[in-house]
Amino acid sequence: MTLIPMANRVAGLRNLKVQDRMTQNVFRQYRVMAKEENFTSFTAAINPNTHKPYFVANIDPNRTTNGDGSPANPFNSVAAYESLTVAQRERYDIILVRPRSDGTHTNLDTSSTAASTLDIFDGPTTV
Repeated sequence: MTLIPMANRVAGLRNLKVQDRMTQNVFRQYRVMAKEENFTSFTAAINPNTHKPYFVANIDPNRTTNGDGSPANPFNSVAAYESLTVAQRERYDIILVRPRSDGTHTNLDTSSTAASTLDIFDGPTTV
């Protein structure tokens, strides 16, 4: 067994210069614990004027059959929505119209003046 002279052992334990330390990788001998939390919330969006949930009329002009306006069974045209009675239309707060997949205006054109009173939002195509 050979012994390392004392001078070499001390030289190996000396602190490095700042310039040399700046280029070294960080080596941690411990793990950093972090809390990760995921949750899903099904909170209803409440209309501040009526204090009731917002009701959305869904219109998907790509469908061939008409529905009841629900997300699972949307209306197939704006005209189908407008064919409802005034009382039925008034229960909806928001009208969500999905875009046509072919870029045309089929099932979206209407002669109603109601379109001038609506706020139009351009948003994502998935709900």
